[in-house]
Amino acid sequence: MRKQGSGIVYLVGGGPGDPGLITIRGLECLKQADVVVHDRLVNRFLLRFAPSAEWIDVGKQPNHHPVPQGQINDLLVEKALEGKVVVRLKGGDPFVFGRGGEEAEALAEHRLPFEIVPGITSAIAAPAYAGIPITHRGQSCSAVIITGHRADNCNDDPTENWRRAAQGADTLVYLMGVLNLPQIVQQAIEAGREPGTPAAIIQRGSTPAQKTIVGTLETIVELADGIRPPAIIIIGEVIKNREKIRWFDLPQNRPLLGLKVLNTRPIFDIGEQDSNSSFGLDEFSHLLITKGAEPIELPVYRLSPACFPEQFPPNSRGLPSGNSALPFDWIFFTHPAAVFALLESLIQAGCDVRMLTGVKLAAVGEHTKKALLQKGLIADFVFSSTNLEEVTEASTHFQGSRILLPEYNSSSRLMSGLTAPGIDIIPIPLYHAHPMELDEDLISELKPGKIDVAAFFSPEDFVATMDLLNHRDLANILPAVTIACADNGTVQFVEKAGFKPEIIAESADVNAMVEAICRWREH
Repeated sequence: MRKQGSGIVYLVGGGPGDPGLITIRGLECLKQADVVVHDRLVNRFLLRFAPSAEWIDVGKQPNHHPVPQGQINDLLVEKALEGKVVVRLKGGDPFVFGRGGEEAEALAEHRLPFEIVPGITSAIAAPAYAGIPITHRGQSCSAVIITGHRADNCNDDPTENWRRAAQGADTLVYLMGVLNLPQIVQQAIEAGREPGTPAAIIQRGSTPAQKTIVGTLETIVELADGIRPPAIIIIGEVIKNREKIRWFDLPQNRPLLGLKVLNTRPIFDIGEQDSNSSFGLDEFSHLLITKGAEPIELPVYRLSPACFPEQFPPNSRGLPSGNSALPFDWIFFTHPAAVFALLESLIQAGCDVRMLTGVKLAAVGEHTKKALLQKGLIADFVFSSTNLEEVTEASTHFQGSRILLPEYNSSSRLMSGLTAPGIDIIPIPLYHAHPMELDEDLISELKPGKIDVAAFFSPEDFVATMDLLNHRDLANILPAVTIACADNGTVQFVEKAGFKPEIIAESADVNAMVEAICRWREH
């Protein structure tokens, strides 16, 4: 417990939108935060780095500031005086039109400790993601970043500022100026810029929803009709480089650019699930982002370990003590979580992987197979799905076998498919599935027309999603989207509910699902 007055405030730049662009120092601050005071444009994926912190949204929108800056300053002071570690998380950089200087002044006046953690401003990141360097040899040896609107307490004429800036630098970058675009263009021309000077607008730069409009001072106002904040305006010869060095929004690089995909995969509190994903993202979400899609995460349940000492002691259900081999012929893993739960349960019981000696391992799906490999174990048999026909056909391989089935649901579909004579299945609930509540901030995203594809990796995911949506009167979402299923077993459940999946992956693997969505998008 920190003493009264021993708190600290970190003014952290969260970057322009791509969660991978936050600094390592910024992540370190988030991980130790008691309170996170964040802006509207901060990427939601960053929230997972401070799951136990109090999150306070003070985001501003154009011409609408629900929490005035003075109140934000007071809030930072109040939380720091309570002895809290406070992260003021801002989009871009705190000191580039982020009001970070004012917040630092307020903290300094109260003699509270603070640290400035710079971030990548959209003024350089958005052009870079559009293939536009704001300086370039032979084209631009200077660049200026200009506010595109006037603060309420500013007595300066913004048009005069725009005119002076247009005369003093080769490249002009305007932040928060979309609503004043006609006046900005007019002042640039009056300052001596030719009407044919290249101009561009980048909306939601560095995110899957990035949109770049290129024209000239003479045409950009008309071309940008429909562009809404957040967006930046660029004026200068450097825009011509986009034709050569455009990279982020090329269809061949990101075939799913702009596609919004509902990700219903559960949250894991077990083991090393998704250890290969980037920046703490769910692995499916990470792959979607690399292909240009925008994942909308709706984890319908959370998988967590059961009480191992009570549910799986070494001397129960015929299990030996010590590290002697388990009395089974096979262990069936239907999910990566089952792999980590079983191995962790052995450790909890004072045992280790030596108990698996002589026991064969079966995995459902490539993802579960990979989870075994992470632990140095190779599956002896791999089901591509839990489709009952496939399971029944393969059941002859296990005739006369005693099978351990670690799971969270004793009514597993595998049990009804294994029909060969002499099969003895011992289910052990080693992990729990806890239903999730809908994040209130997410509800605005869950509207018809805002989601393109809904992806389901198992019947359990689909059923839990339907229950969650029905509970919040949001069932009208799914009829308006394209449904993607990981395997035929999931397809059967979806079709019984009255839906027709248009995308079917070859297996319950995140890579296979992304590949299937890409094939669908191509056609």
